[in-house]
Amino acid sequence: MTENRPQSHTEDTCSQNIQRLLKHAYAPETPDADFATRVANSLQAAALERAAMVKTSRPANTEHRAARHQHASASNDWQTTMLRVGSIAALFIVAIGMFYGLRPATDTFYRDGDLVWIDGRAYTPAETKGPDGFVPAPADRINETTADVMRLVSTRGLTPRQLADPPTLQKAAVGDTISTSDTTRRRVTLPDGSVLYVNINSEAKIVGNRHVSVDRGEVFVEVNPVGEFDPESGQESRQRFVLTTPGQEIVALGTKFAVDVRQQATRVQVTQGKVAISPVAASETTTNANSHTSQSATTLVAGQQLTARKDALSDIAPAPPAAHELDWTRDLAATARSPLIPANEHTGGSLVVVDTQGQDVKLSLRNYHIDVYIEDGFARTTIDQTFFNHMPSRQEGTFYFPLPPDASLSR
Repeated sequence: MTENRPQSHTEDTCSQNIQRLLKHAYAPETPDADFATRVANSLQAAALERAAMVKTSRPANTEHRAARHQHASASNDWQTTMLRVGSIAALFIVAIGMFYGLRPATDTFYRDGDLVWIDGRAYTPAETKGPDGFVPAPADRINETTADVMRLVSTRGLTPRQLADPPTLQKAAVGDTISTSDTTRRRVTLPDGSVLYVNINSEAKIVGNRHVSVDRGEVFVEVNPVGEFDPESGQESRQRFVLTTPGQEIVALGTKFAVDVRQQATRVQVTQGKVAISPVAASETTTNANSHTSQSATTLVAGQQLTARKDALSDIAPAPPAAHELDWTRDLAATARSPLIPANEHTGGSLVVVDTQGQDVKLSLRNYHIDVYIEDGFARTTIDQTFFNHMPSRQEGTFYFPLPPDASLSR
């Protein structure tokens, strides 16, 4: 029997880049605090030595020449002295700059919104004590009109703005059956707030608020951790999420996992948290989502997988990269999130010129190169684009490149 599912490559560029970034992401080192002092002392000693060499290398002058050029000699001595003083002062300034650049930051941290920009000038709210150089925003300047145009900035200079609302997801009800063909995939919200992804040629039924049954195909579940407060113990206990397949029961609390039901076998891969797998016959029940896990259950944690059949379980093995196995969920997840960049005709960058008829014309993109440098949780991206001018004469145009709301430009 041939499985009707997309072929997945063992490796792809996306996963390689992700693994490379996670492995080689820049981790800044903290230099020795005495480093600045040693450098400053070395530079100062070199400057003094150089000044002494300049002074001693001057040719000896006769008394007659010294008398004739007394004014000139005094001028040279003054210049040498000023050179030495200036060198020492410059080195002192450099040492101070290096010291304050290397020492840990102690400035007060301001949340996004504590600093605002109005007409290109930074302000702080009147009730907030701002750093030196900032003044409270006048009350008459903060209103609904200016609130629409002012930008909230953090101490690192980023300009976060509100993302657009994500599209409304389809919500499934108890008793619904979700089926897909060989050309469709679906993403639905379950009654408890969990999210269910259904691959092609699959079928899943919503049995209860936190109970899903999969008869065939492949699904991926993002379980919403739901808890109940126990007044007797004073603690919160999380409700179980149950997914049943022919012959197996998978129990999770708050986690993410994939289930693939093929040819009387169930393959389970955990990407976050942990799940417990047990035969249906050995479970206390398959309908009560709050029941306890069977003692014969096998536990899987994030990064593990196994294949369960009616008569046996395979050994627990490391799971393949989720970027490969769950690649089919990428488009479904992307369409459900708020777009980083609203729909725009210039998405990805375009160079527009005016032709001889006065019409705007986009030049053809010939080369696109991107470098991503991750530091301290921020991604610094360098984009190099080359466009081809297919017109017979030299052109001047306007470059358009829509940016995400939280991006900032630099040269």
